[in-house]
Amino acid sequence: MKRSLSCGRGTGLVGSGPAHGDGARASALDGAGGRAVQGSRARRAVAVVLSVVCLLALVGRGAEARSGPIAEPSRDGLLRVLFAGDTYFGESYVDALMVDPGVTAGEYSRGFAGLQPLLEDVDFTILNAEMVLTERRGSCFGDDKDYLHRADPVKTIHGLRALRVAAVSLANNHVFDYGEGGLADCLRILGQAGIASFGAGDDEVSAALPWCRRGSVEGLPLRLVVVAGYVYRERYDRVYDAYAEGRDEGVNLWTPTGAVEQVRRLRVAMPDALLVAFPHWGRNYEWEDAEQERLADAMIGAGADVVLGHGSHTLQGIECRQGKWVLYSIGNGVFNSPGQYDERDAWPFSMLPTLIARRQGNDLVFSLRAYPILSDNRLTRFRPRLSTQREAAYVGAVIAARCDADVHPRTWVPRLDEGGWHFELPIARREGPAPTPGNGGRRRAM
Repeated sequence: MKRSLSCGRGTGLVGSGPAHGDGARASALDGAGGRAVQGSRARRAVAVVLSVVCLLALVGRGAEARSGPIAEPSRDGLLRVLFAGDTYFGESYVDALMVDPGVTAGEYSRGFAGLQPLLEDVDFTILNAEMVLTERRGSCFGDDKDYLHRADPVKTIHGLRALRVAAVSLANNHVFDYGEGGLADCLRILGQAGIASFGAGDDEVSAALPWCRRGSVEGLPLRLVVVAGYVYRERYDRVYDAYAEGRDEGVNLWTPTGAVEQVRRLRVAMPDALLVAFPHWGRNYEWEDAEQERLADAMIGAGADVVLGHGSHTLQGIECRQGKWVLYSIGNGVFNSPGQYDERDAWPFSMLPTLIARRQGNDLVFSLRAYPILSDNRLTRFRPRLSTQREAAYVGAVIAARCDADVHPRTWVPRLDEGGWHFELPIARREGPAPTPGNGGRRRAM
């Protein structure tokens, strides 16, 4: 029996039993700024990567078929894919009287009217859904977790559609708040709504599957792959048992070894893809730490074209490693909690990076347009908005102050387009053979 503490499917009861059957639990060792998971856990993480790659090879386009093709860009020949960080419309905070009921009254789309100029300009959105779509009210983790993110299925689906969401990552610390039954509800409701999900699943292999789409931009083929995982946290392993393992459901575990192997195997299997790593990591309202830096560097070396992290609820640093962009945390999308920006002395910004694909001659050229937004709900009254020119310039100045000379200072001078003030970050495509462990150098830019 896997679960040492679990919510029974459909019952809300607590289960008990030995920890993962044979008790061969990997040890979690605190290192300098990060954790390393060793032993059987790490070996299983590598094994499941092999299973995923074999499955992708067997089904061919099966992963893409789950999500459908990328539609041809309808305007000006540009494909625009918006990425958003931690997103939750706040029902549990209203239930706990931490947030005014008006925040969840009516249509949720009212809360992101300040982002509408950008939303109107994108083809679709991918975000981190830090929630459980379920009708369940009770959780066996109620006495062990301070925050349980139950989401109203009907209103949340409407809200996600208003955000133009095509796919959501579930690789985070809240999708298992209502146990196996809650996760099953969430997967079913998203599937019925036609919104793809990745980063969690009903077994270890399905949890590790990436989100993939094939398409074309002005006649040139494009394959976009986004892979997500939640880094190891001992409490979420030993107390909540939230990570998928074997035939048991949960979120995709990213150990240092497992994450790198998963990225590398996907790159080998799909050498022509634009590969985005979408990790949930970091500490709330803090800058990036050494654990994030090491893992980002390793994933870039393994084949990721860009790393877009989330999990800290605020914008973290941006740097260029091995010629690839790393946005350690893009912060919040729409996240209706009181927040702790003042208490934690965190700056009140997040980022909405938008992947741009356009044809240039016989090649596709990619870039990120990174739009800073004001995300402190005490300042916005629960209506996040695009930054003003002055705010964007301030964000750029802070980022530039943390960068070295490898990144041109003009990179952090904001530009204006139909979506708003932003920073333009070119994405260099990987050339040559797929990377092997230890291949590639490092260029630090922050």
